[in-house]
Amino acid sequence: MLTVLAAGDSIIAGIGAEHQLQALPAQFARALATASGCRVNWCSEGVNGADLSSLLARLKALQPEQPPDLILLSIGVNDVTGLTSARQWRRGLAALIATIRLKWPHALLVFTGLPPMDKFPLPPQPLRKALGLRARLLDQIAAQMLATQHWMMHIATAINPQKHGFCADGFHPSGPSYAIWAAALVQRLPGYNEPGTPQGKTPA
Repeated sequence: MLTVLAAGDSIIAGIGAEHQLQALPAQFARALATASGCRVNWCSEGVNGADLSSLLARLKALQPEQPPDLILLSIGVNDVTGLTSARQWRRGLAALIATIRLKWPHALLVFTGLPPMDKFPLPPQPLRKALGLRARLLDQIAAQMLATQHWMMHIATAINPQKHGFCADGFHPSGPSYAIWAAALVQRLPGYNEPGTPQGKTPA
C-alpha cells in the first residue's frame, strides 16, 4: 500500500473540477494505483488562495494518520499574483523542503511545477505575459532547488491551457485536464511508468 499526501493551493483543492474525484489528488492516486499495482491511500490538504508561506505553516501543523510515501505539492501561482520576490520564494521553498524532510524523512517529494500563466484564458494582455514571465522564474528556481537531492522531483506541468480544457473561470483546469495532468505526473515517477509493476515505498 502507498500513502499520498497532496498539499498546496486551488489545484489540490480541486477548483475547476465538478467534484473531488475529478480533482488532481484523486486522479493522481487512481493513476498511481494502476501503474504500481498497489492500493493507494490519499489525503488532500488544498486551500484555494494558498501561497508558499501559508502552505509552510499548514504543513508544520499537519499530523496525518499515516506518514506519506509520496508528497504531491502544487504551489506558486498565488506567489506570482501576490508578487512574492525571487529571494522570498527561494527562502520559503528551502524552509518548506527542510520541514518536509524533518517530518517525513522517507517520503518522495513531487513538485508539480507552475503552469504557463501566459496561456491562461482569463487575464488580459499585457498582464498575462507578465504573469507568465514571473511564473517561469519561480518555476526555474524550484526546479534547480529540487534537483539537488534524489528524494525530490520537479515535474513540469503537462497541461497547456490553449490545448486542454479549462473551467469557466479561465484560471483553473477542468476535470478532464486534471486527468491528463495526473497521468503525466505518474509517467514521470521513477519505477511507476509500467502498469502492473508492484512497488514498495519510495526511496529515503
